[in-house]
Amino acid sequence: MQRHNYYKSNTDTYKNLSINNHNNLITDRLESCYWIIQNCIHNQTRTAQQHFTLKLPSTYLSNEDNDAQLFKAFIKALKKRWNNEKRGKLHYAWCKEVERCKGAHWHLHLFSDQSKNNPFSIPSLVGKAWEKALTASIYYKGLVNYTHFRTLYRDRTESIHHAMKWVSYICKVREGTYNHGFAASHTNKNIDLECIA
Repeated sequence: MQRHNYYKSNTDTYKNLSINNHNNLITDRLESCYWIIQNCIHNQTRTAQQHFTLKLPSTYLSNEDNDAQLFKAFIKALKKRWNNEKRGKLHYAWCKEVERCKGAHWHLHLFSDQSKNNPFSIPSLVGKAWEKALTASIYYKGLVNYTHFRTLYRDRTESIHHAMKWVSYICKVREGTYNHGFAASHTNKNIDLECIA
């Protein structure tokens, strides 16, 4: 079983940003999400933050190796549909959860430049990428659940706090789940950090 370094704090913040702190948040995951937020507010004035839950069809043989290959194929398919030159960089963070009642599923947060992208068009890209990864023969509607999007504004401190608090949900280890996985997009750590009160 993988050992995690849990974040310990008497406050509900990480590096001055609000988090969902239930004493089961993993430090390196928080750090990855922190740098995504910093890169977003450094490079663009408005960022669309969107959350998706990706599920598996009942006919899919889920195990650790198959799931890893599946999600790798999904990220590859999503990036192929994303034009960085036209749309700007797409940042993402995801975690895998496995529950006895729900099986394996993934929580995915996407961060895109809202001045270059219509947030309402992105769920279709995600759905097509998930269909490509699963193959059309077993994919069906309902495997991608999209909640909503929020706008992360560079000059609005409250929205920056909300963004970090929302994404920090996927930095947790929750009782009753196992075989967790997590990854995030590459970020530039050589930027001037924004001062956030």
